Amino acid sequence: RANEAMKDGEYPPGHEVLLDGDSGQLLYVVERFLAHGAFGEVYAVRAPDDGARHAMKRVRYAKLAPSARADAELALCREAALMLTLPAHAHVIALRFCLLPKDEFLLFCDLVEGARGLDKAMKPGEGERWLYAGGAAAAGARLIDVLRQLAAAIAHVNESGVLHQDVKPSNAMLTQTGVVRLTDFGLAALGKDPLQGCRSFCGSVEYMAPEILRGHAYGVAVDWWALGILVGELATGSTPFHAETPRQLMASILNDAPTLPEDESLAVTLEALLEKEPHQRPLADDVRAAPAFASTDWHAVEQLLAPPFPEIDSESFVPEPSPAMEVSRVTTSPESS
Repeated sequence: RANEAMKDGEYPPGHEVLLDGDSGQLLYVVERFLAHGAFGEVYAVRAPDDGARHAMKRVRYAKLAPSARADAELALCREAALMLTLPAHAHVIALRFCLLPKDEFLLFCDLVEGARGLDKAMKPGEGERWLYAGGAAAAGARLIDVLRQLAAAIAHVNESGVLHQDVKPSNAMLTQTGVVRLTDFGLAALGKDPLQGCRSFCGSVEYMAPEILRGHAYGVAVDWWALGILVGELATGSTPFHAETPRQLMASILNDAPTLPEDESLAVTLEALLEKEPHQRPLADDVRAAPAFASTDWHAVEQLLAPPFPEIDSESFVPEPSPAMEVSRVTTSPESS
């Protein structure tokens, strides 16, 4: 892999990540390549002084059209600034710091070993062996554990003054012990108001709230709509609104009732979250009290006092680069001599 990486301008194991400036201070040593992204790569890196390990996300401006560089750099700086405003939380991937060496952008985030995207755990074959394994009772309890962790993450982000705007399975990392961590703040915006603050048309259509599709101003209530979509998707295997084309899907979201799970508590929770009028949609405190989460110890969830469910058998869980490690907005540091 090292020779291949060097040919493509990627970093081989042992590459030294230096702090810009005359000092040439050594910050990290690359341990291994993790994943490719649209404009760069992600690596596992280790600090030589204390052994701390992080995921280094690299974006190379050389892979961008010259006309797109300024916008890309602005978007990356904005994403980094938003992530740095977030207090630490057990269910949110943290950005530790970033560097802007020449022609690159580097983000240093939490490294979560052996994690995969929630979308991967839902796939036929993989999901049947794990997320939905062990019979209806075990799978139901596991599903509730995943959803309560996502709810805790969204509540933390919103209450910290940030609107995520892109809550979906591929932006939730799932570890081998069942811990969920929300990631990818590339579309996030500042704001606490449930109804106001944003007007951009962005995100994935399947998870877009009606107010976005209508072109109305919107706020953090759109993140709770997305959680409602996830309730249905995790419980039934497909999103609650169905159509053959994006335009038809938008019409279904605006006009149709969602498909409900068989479980009554999940069905009631989903119906509340998928309220088409945002001012009637539940927010953090109401969601915590929803029927699906009736027995939840939220302090334990937020403090990770115990693993949500038993460690997964290694034969049914194959570690792979997680979606949090995908690079569409990140960069790396200069080559050492």
